[in-house]
Amino acid sequence: MKRCFAYCSIFPKQNLLDRKELILLWMAEGFLQQNHGDNRAMESIGDDCFNELLSRSLIEKDKAEAEKFRMHDLIYDLARLVSGKISFYFEGDEIPGTVRHLAFPRESYDKSERFERLYELKCLRTFLPQLQNPNYEYYLAKMVSHDWLPKLRCLRSLSLSQYKNISELPESIGNLVLLRYLDLSYTSIERLPDETFMLYNLQTLKLSNCKSLTQLPGQIGNLVNLRHLDISDIKLKMPTEICKLKDLRTLTSFVVGRQDGLRIRELGKFPYLQGNISILELQNVGDPMDAFQAELKKKEQIEELTLEWGKFSQIAKDVLGNLQPSLNLKKLNITSYGGTSFPEWLGDSSYSNVTVLSISNCNYCLSLPQFGQLPSLKELVIKSMKAMKIVGHEFYCNNGGSPTFQPFPLLESLQFEEMSKWEEWLPFEGEDSNFPFPCLKRLSLSDCPKLRGSLPRFLPSLTEVSISKCNQLEAKSCDLRWNTSIEVICIRESGDGLLALLLNFSCQELFIGEYDSLQSLPKMIHGANCFQKLILRNIHYLISFPPDGLPTSLKSLEIRECWNLEFLSHETWHKYSSLEELRLWNSCHSLTSFPLDSFPALEYLYIHGCPNLEAITTQGGETAPKLFYFVVTDCEKLKSLSEQIDDLPVLNGLWLYRLPELASLFPRCLPSTLQFLSVDVGMLSSMSKLELGLLFQRLTSLSCLRICGVGEEDLVNTLLKEMLLPTSLQSLCLHGFDGLKLLEGNGLRHLTSLQKLHVWHCRSLESLPEDQLPPSLELLSINDCPPLAARYRGRERKYKFWSKIAHWSKIAHISAIQINDDVTIR
Repeated sequence: MKRCFAYCSIFPKQNLLDRKELILLWMAEGFLQQNHGDNRAMESIGDDCFNELLSRSLIEKDKAEAEKFRMHDLIYDLARLVSGKISFYFEGDEIPGTVRHLAFPRESYDKSERFERLYELKCLRTFLPQLQNPNYEYYLAKMVSHDWLPKLRCLRSLSLSQYKNISELPESIGNLVLLRYLDLSYTSIERLPDETFMLYNLQTLKLSNCKSLTQLPGQIGNLVNLRHLDISDIKLKMPTEICKLKDLRTLTSFVVGRQDGLRIRELGKFPYLQGNISILELQNVGDPMDAFQAELKKKEQIEELTLEWGKFSQIAKDVLGNLQPSLNLKKLNITSYGGTSFPEWLGDSSYSNVTVLSISNCNYCLSLPQFGQLPSLKELVIKSMKAMKIVGHEFYCNNGGSPTFQPFPLLESLQFEEMSKWEEWLPFEGEDSNFPFPCLKRLSLSDCPKLRGSLPRFLPSLTEVSISKCNQLEAKSCDLRWNTSIEVICIRESGDGLLALLLNFSCQELFIGEYDSLQSLPKMIHGANCFQKLILRNIHYLISFPPDGLPTSLKSLEIRECWNLEFLSHETWHKYSSLEELRLWNSCHSLTSFPLDSFPALEYLYIHGCPNLEAITTQGGETAPKLFYFVVTDCEKLKSLSEQIDDLPVLNGLWLYRLPELASLFPRCLPSTLQFLSVDVGMLSSMSKLELGLLFQRLTSLSCLRICGVGEEDLVNTLLKEMLLPTSLQSLCLHGFDGLKLLEGNGLRHLTSLQKLHVWHCRSLESLPEDQLPPSLELLSINDCPPLAARYRGRERKYKFWSKIAHWSKIAHISAIQINDDVTIR
């Protein structure tokens, strides 16, 4: 247990710990050993160890995410002390020579120089990059993945997950004969080399979301010690040799083959399956008895099950009936089932552990199972049931007429989507006494155009309601006994009667969208001090706000595609002293002047596509003292900005884009606090060199500059030749200069802190100042610049890594180069 505890220091402080993932890593490191006479599986030993750490408060449950865990800061320090320098989280400092387990935060471009000491760490056992942001793209130097890592023959755990440029593994991967854990998830891997299947000690192989991978080769059967195979979110052609892996605990996806392929009955050969599994292409099952032989009911450790048909099958109901899972199931998803009714086991009250259930694209079903009987159900999704017209008594089921039965006793989230023929939602017969949904927090109805009548009457716990494209649905607020303090109300493209919800229910967030006939917002609870966010979208004929205005507690306001809405007056906006975020997107076409000094608490301001806006002004008041980010784009008549922008004391980012009438900026109009600036070059073209110098000399904190080619393009070379750009710049982007052919580079040499140079959509640019690029440059990004790409990449890619392409050597010293979608990292 001591080694398991110390190993946790490999992660950063306050890192969320995943129980199952941590146990897999403990297994790979050999921490979970069976004592003599102990027949428990390693996973069970790991569970016991984790529970022991939990019972001693060395690990604690995270308060926000129920299935995640954390270490208290003081406990984490203790784990680092116990580990010494064996486990290490690398953040740029020197890697100790004694380290055995190494983790580190991914960077967008993980260069080889970052890992120079790897080659010396002959005893390294763990290489584990940590995800920083799931929305970013990450790349790893080929020297690391193909040269250095395969030489670390002591590796037990290796992750290359999330690196987009990993499309292949080197044959030398076969050198890692001690490897037990290999994670290639979310990479571009296309095939696994034969040497992968000589890693006979491999216990865990993760290939989830490898979209370029199309099949598993038959050699998968060679991995006799494999216990966990994660192939979720991809549909692989599966070889019959996979049946040799008798010890598999995790098989996240099982694709049923045709007659000569993998049969569903082969699932019966995996008695230890646990966790989650998706069984796909069930239309290929030719005999319902094959489904019975899969023995799902005996697999008591499967907690999450997905059953999916790709096409209609006449025997679908018999197949589903024979795929009855064990009573320990927690989550169930059924997709594209072709039967007209469901088997009796679905919705049976004996499934007391089911908490999440989803039924989708079951287009032939006429009714729903008795889901109201499931005692622990918390989340229910019903989607695209195109034949169903009535949700009636069978949905709730009264448990044989028991007077104390209450349907859906723990349900917290209910969602109906794309129910094109659904007409009636009948109430539960005993609703007045034992009403259903006593714990329901979230109700969502979307794209149910024929649904008429009213909503459930008793929803005392409701906090979020979303209704979209339900034109015949009504809401008689006087009949609704809901929680009066709903947090979120979202109404889109539905009948006007639903707006009655705003009369008697206060909320914190309100979304109203796609109402063509709405001209004035309904009266809101004006005194509600909890109202914080309002979003209005695509209400083209909306003219005015409520007569009494909006609640003054408002913190965020977004107005999008509301062309005719009258913007409130300068005097009125002063009342909204809590407003922190304001977004205007192609709205308020009558607005000609924006009063910047009317918002004392404003932090984020976005103005896009206001066609008649001419000026952003101040009238003597204090100018938005908290404004942090300011964006103005596509306002074709905007002619002037307030000179008092330089008085914005905390402004960090300013984005001025596609403003053709804004001919110039005042030399002193930009505050020295700016760190990010995006500007059309045309705004600078009428300024003298002296004025340009004054403008940029003030920006001593500017680290990112984006110059867009709308206007005089030669000014770019003036800025570079005269070395007018601030030396604080770390990132420079030149965007949309179609007429620019050459860059004169003295000014680039002058930018001694420049790390990133982006050249985008400069379709005539033929070359860069290759001899004048600053030595600090770490990333060169070229996108949609055909002559430039041809110069450095060559028109024919004869050499995969461009080592002999003409001109490439002149920029090859840059650590990371991205040309369109191709990335090379040194």
